[in-house]
Amino acid sequence: MTDAALSIHLDGPSDGRLSTPSLRQLLRSGTTDRHAALDRFFEGMTAASDPGLYQRFIAMNQAAHSALEPLLDGHAGLNATIGSNSRTILLRALASDMRQMGLRPVATIPFPVHPVGLPEAAGITYVLDGSRLGARFIHRDFLARGLATQWPGISTAYLEAAALADGFRDRMIDLSAAIRGAPQRARALAAANAAFALFEAAIAGFSPTSEKGIAPS
Repeated sequence: MTDAALSIHLDGPSDGRLSTPSLRQLLRSGTTDRHAALDRFFEGMTAASDPGLYQRFIAMNQAAHSALEPLLDGHAGLNATIGSNSRTILLRALASDMRQMGLRPVATIPFPVHPVGLPEAAGITYVLDGSRLGARFIHRDFLARGLATQWPGISTAYLEAAALADGFRDRMIDLSAAIRGAPQRARALAAANAAFALFEAAIAGFSPTSEKGIAPS
């Protein structure tokens, strides 16, 4: 989320000449509607009177990351790209938030695209990294509003971990150079949209009742 706010800095300046869009530009333009829908769903989250929407945000990310990160773990093609060895894996932080807030995990939905070659891994990585970049902005807002004190019992391990830099720019530049053909880029875009669908399904599958039987919102 808030991915568009970073586009100028991450895609680089334009000199006005026509050029082939970077892979990141292609993925961003091809997932704009889904990205905007997620932003709208969580709009006003940090201004809410209670943490219910924030807890839904954490549960969504936990379910989606649980389904997607294993597809990237040990992926030889992705691991060979610049910046991929510094990717922040956020599953442990998300598990901590879920545990601390007593949230029931959303059922993990299998990723429908197989096999996961480098184009698919690039599409998945784009979505996960975009989610992390959005969480960085949310973390800043949490600090500015002092929500840790306004919402007693809140856990922000995911936001804190997402706030750390992890080579996103270098990774996307290298992937853009490696994935140049139209068929390969189409595969990357299809995988990105499938990854967004997992986030959407996780929102729909969230129960407002925690493991402890306490309504969190």
